[in-house]
Amino acid sequence: RWMGEVYQRVRGKGEDRALAFLSATHRDKPVGKAFARYYLDDEEASLSGDVARFLARVYKPWLRDGRVSGEEILDAACGPLTLERRLGEPTFGIDLNPHMVDLAREHSYHAGRNARVGRLSDLPAEWNARFRLTACSLALHWSANKGAWAKSERARILANLARVTAVDGLVHLVLPPSSFSDDMLAEWTDALRAFGLERVAELTGLIESVDSPEHRRTFWSVCLRKTGEPTGTEGDSAALAFEDERKRQTETVNVGPKRECTHPPGPPAQVKHDLFVVVNDGGSQSPESVSAAVAECFVSATGWCLPFVDIIRKEYDPAADWIALLEAELNRVRPQKATDFSRIWDAVFHQPAAPKMKRETFRAIAKRAMSLEPSH
Repeated sequence: RWMGEVYQRVRGKGEDRALAFLSATHRDKPVGKAFARYYLDDEEASLSGDVARFLARVYKPWLRDGRVSGEEILDAACGPLTLERRLGEPTFGIDLNPHMVDLAREHSYHAGRNARVGRLSDLPAEWNARFRLTACSLALHWSANKGAWAKSERARILANLARVTAVDGLVHLVLPPSSFSDDMLAEWTDALRAFGLERVAELTGLIESVDSPEHRRTFWSVCLRKTGEPTGTEGDSAALAFEDERKRQTETVNVGPKRECTHPPGPPAQVKHDLFVVVNDGGSQSPESVSAAVAECFVSATGWCLPFVDIIRKEYDPAADWIALLEAELNRVRPQKATDFSRIWDAVFHQPAAPKMKRETFRAIAKRAMSLEPSH
C-alpha cells in the first residue's frame, strides 16, 4: 500500500518532484532512507528482484566471454547497487536517492566504489562514450514528459543515456508491464532513432516468468544499439509517452469503473521468479539464447580494441585514469586509419598523468593488437 502511494505521488512527475519527496521527513525520519530500506528488504521477491535475476542471465555470459567488463557497464538508477551486487562486478552506478547507495554498500563486495548520487538527466561529462552497456531498469517511467522534446525531462534522460554509451554499445531499458501494448512498442522504439539508437530485436519484447504459472510476472525489455550521435531533438514528447500515460490523458480521473489491466497483476510478495522467456516476433526464447544472439553486437565495437587495451594494461598501471580515457576514445573514434590514431594519441597522451609514449609506439601496439583480434 505504501509503495502504491509513492507511485501516485511521484511516478511520472520528474526528478525534482522525486527529490523533494525523498528529501522530506516523516515523524523526524528521512523518507528517502525509509524508501531505500523498504526497497532493499523487499527486493528479492519484488519486480525489481525478478528484473535483476533476468538481467544477470543476459549479462553474465557477456562478462564471462570478455564482450564487456564490469567497469564498462553503467547501472543508471542503480537503486541498492542492483547490478553491482547481482553481477559481482564493480559496475558504475548512479541514483537520485543517496540512501539507496549507502545502505547497499555493506551488501556488496565492491562497496559501491564506482557509484555516485546524481540525476539521469545530467550525467557526468567525463562519462561521454564511457560505457559499452548502459542499463536503465524501472526508472524511465518516473520521469516527466511534457511539451516539446527540448523541454521534456524524459528526452533529456534518453539523450544522456545515449551520450555516455559508446558507438555500437547497448542501451538497455526495462519498464513495467503497463508501459506498452504490442502495437505501441515498435512505434515508441522508432522514435528513439532521433537519439542515435536503433532497436535490437532479439532483446526487445515482453519478458514473462515461466516457473510459476499461477503467479506470472511480466515486464518489458527494450534493447537499443547506439549507431551514432543524435540526429535531432525536434518533436513532440507525446512520441515518448507510455501507454498508461496516454490512457490517463484520455480518461477522466476517478470516474467510471476501473479498466481491466492488459497484463496480469504482479505476484504476491513471497513469490520469487528465476526462469523467464523473451516474447517478441521471433517467438519465445530463453535469456541465455537471447544473450548469445545479442553478444554479436559487441563484436564490431570491440574487435582488436579489446586486446589493445589488454596490452596497455599489462605494460602500465591498469587502474590509471588515463587508461579509462583511452578506452573511451577508442570507443568513440573506432580508429581505422593513421589520422584516427593521431586523434586518440592527442586526446590521451597530452594528459599530465599519462606516460610518455611516441605516436609510433602507440601505432605499433595497435598493429600488434590487430593480430590478436578475437575470431568470434
